Amino acid sequence: MDSVVEGLMKQLMSGDNLALMSNKVGADDKSVKSTLEMGLPLLLGAMNKNASKPEGAKAIMSSLTQMGNSNPMDNMSSYLGASDSSQGSSMLSSILGSNLQPIQQSISKSTGLPASVVGKILSMALPLEFVTK
Repeated sequence: MDSVVEGLMKQLMSGDNLALMSNKVGADDKSVKSTLEMGLPLLLGAMNKNASKPEGAKAIMSSLTQMGNSNPMDNMSSYLGASDSSQGSSMLSSILGSNLQPIQQSISKSTGLPASVVGKILSMALPLEFVTK
């Protein structure tokens, strides 16, 4: 699991990706990076936990279907620059369920970012975890 998170973090930190994400949510790079470092392992863990249950696996498959044929990893900077977090928000709610608010609040306390901004960052990152190469 760590290698998936490490690989995704490496891709998010390359080029202008972090700056694009930071600008999109109106936060500084350091806080966005900290949010990702805390949030990505939680998202991946929640996906693994959900995938072990029939209803969770169904929710993950539904989220993948929502993505259609698009793969944000094919052009990450374009995805991050144009990302509409509404798709990611519904996926985030589906994957984390009742844990979403506590996770956002916990990361918010650690980074100083508002919980709503943490939610936007996680919503942008979640589709990337589905398709990490």
